[in-house]
Amino acid sequence: VGVLQAFNAPQGPGIRLDSGYVEGDEIPLFYDPLMAKLIVFAEDRLTAIKRMEKAIADFDLRGVANTLDFCKWVMQHP
Repeated sequence: VGVLQAFNAPQGPGIRLDSGYVEGDEIPLFYDPLMAKLIVFAEDRLTAIKRMEKAIADFDLRGVANTLDFCKWVMQHP
């Protein structure tokens, strides 16, 4: 069980977040592990990767375990 202490999603051109949670929500022990889906788009792959890296860095998500570090690693992997 955890409470979303912070849930401030990145915003800007080419950034979309699909989620049903907001800051302060309680996440039960047996929750759907996909709390949010961060989506970016751009005119080319390299720009999209850079945009996603910035969006991940700007995402303030605290209070529950998440995969932001893994997503950052994926974006930096050759």
